[in-house]
Amino acid sequence: MLGCAVLSGLVFGAYGYLLQVQLQPHQREPNLLQTYIAGLGSGVVSSFITTPSETVKIRQQITVHTKPPSAWQIAQQIYREKGTRGLFRGYTPTAIRESGYGVYFLTYEAITRYFRTPRQSGGGADAPLLTVPWYGVLIAGGIAGPMSWIFTFPSDVVKTRMQALPVEPAISHSSSSSSISTAKPPRLASSKALFSSASGGQTVDTMVASVMNGTTVRGASQSVSVFRELNTWETVVDCYRREGPRIFWAGLTPTLIRAVPVNIVTFGAFEVAVSLLTNGK
Repeated sequence: MLGCAVLSGLVFGAYGYLLQVQLQPHQREPNLLQTYIAGLGSGVVSSFITTPSETVKIRQQITVHTKPPSAWQIAQQIYREKGTRGLFRGYTPTAIRESGYGVYFLTYEAITRYFRTPRQSGGGADAPLLTVPWYGVLIAGGIAGPMSWIFTFPSDVVKTRMQALPVEPAISHSSSSSSISTAKPPRLASSKALFSSASGGQTVDTMVASVMNGTTVRGASQSVSVFRELNTWETVVDCYRREGPRIFWAGLTPTLIRAVPVNIVTFGAFEVAVSLLTNGK
């Protein structure tokens, strides 16, 4: 929860700063292109926090323990195994996904401008102030969230696959013979069940940690499997080859449904906070 608050503050703060940087002396407000660029930039900046936090979250969710480890313990484990690079695994698809903030803020700004109505300034300024009715804010927020997900959802699927169980087809070598055979890695949805049944008494966490380290050992007289982490493009190709193009949209519907109320609340709270901090001016 704390991470969400920090991330939202960073996104909106970076967005506001990037808008100000682009404004020309003659401009009273940014145009829609500047809005899109500022939103895109804020997303790329936020991905530096989003990537390690989601890597830890996903590893924590797939870890099976009687007493689940804390997020800090997971972060320490990843850092010991892979260093900073391990915490930032999946940064590229995360940055692509977060660039959807460009569409996010562009959609919100375009819709709120449609609903704006003039209100004469109490201070007697010549030019009227433009305000957005409360329902315009809610409608704009409810549409902006789903729109951004539609454009970037496939990158979220790739990011999750990379951060959860990033393996390529393994080479299995039996210590009791010189035969070497190739095998395809399990699909993500069934990987933990497969590891649990084939581990020979090892826990699922030990097996997953072994995969992340690059080797999985099943016994002195049994097979040794060698795995390699897939990069972004290899993950895309592997997903397409195994499950077809539909996999890149798996889970989109519930995500869009969730995005409507979440972003209505987000923009509603943002506009209320801005109004209070500026005394309604």
